[in-house]
Amino acid sequence: MSLDNLRSKIQTLTDEEIREFTDEAGEEAGRIVEAAEGQAESIRKEKTRSKGEELVVEEKAELAKAKIDLRKKILEVKDECLRQVFSEAENRLRKIVEGGGKGGYDKVLANLVVEAAARIQGSDFVVMVNPRDKRILAENLQNIKKRIAGIKGGTVEIKLGDQPLKSIGGTIVYTSNMRKYYNNTFEAHLMRAQERLRGDLSEILFGRLE
Repeated sequence: MSLDNLRSKIQTLTDEEIREFTDEAGEEAGRIVEAAEGQAESIRKEKTRSKGEELVVEEKAELAKAKIDLRKKILEVKDECLRQVFSEAENRLRKIVEGGGKGGYDKVLANLVVEAAARIQGSDFVVMVNPRDKRILAENLQNIKKRIAGIKGGTVEIKLGDQPLKSIGGTIVYTSNMRKYYNNTFEAHLMRAQERLRGDLSEILFGRLE
């Protein structure tokens, strides 16, 4: 499995779950709109029994509040949908990396380290990974060092950090002075995917309410 394949896998997982959950979320949002419209209609009917100016103002205020409450409920539906999508994607990623070095994960992990080091200035790096991945990298660290040196165009130093990283997989690479770093964990990739997809999901949900 290549790094590009991993990113494609994350994207596929999130897309699949979005299709499943947005159908459900859209139906829930529709029920919320119907209920809110019924509430607004009841308010209008009640207020038309009296034409006093004070009641007209009160009616407008209640209708405005109903709209605010409606939007709040829709946002809650969207956020819950996103939470479920990425919770499921995270669970599936855990299964992908359970095999450790099997299935090409060792190559993916090495690529994540090389990419992270290439994205920050410096020539002396500390690689933070979880305990399982530390064992995998220990066997391939010299090759990774050579690859980074080739990209940087000079000698580099790289070592595994002592502090275990709490992560599904992937790495955070720091400069030796810990002033610069690049987060290339699976969680970071999921977060980036979430930010990209949040707008699309909002359009799907809110588009159904126009």
